[in-house]
Amino acid sequence: MRRVYVQIDDDNSGFIDLQELNKALQLVGIRIPGYELRDLVEAADRERDDKIDLEEFKDVRIQIYFVCYFCNL
Repeated sequence: MRRVYVQIDDDNSGFIDLQELNKALQLVGIRIPGYELRDLVEAADRERDDKIDLEEFKDVRIQIYFVCYFCNL
């Protein structure tokens, strides 16, 4: 999981922001409406700093799966 996280973190800040997450999802063919992507980040962002750390990312991966599944129905 850490390897995936590091690859998504384009600027090597140690955090994933909304743009980095969106870019990573698009690279694998997943399109999520902007408002749902923001909701996803907000749900994962326990520290309320508008970025996702590694522990938050581990929690959000299941949310990404379900959001992607329902957006593509």
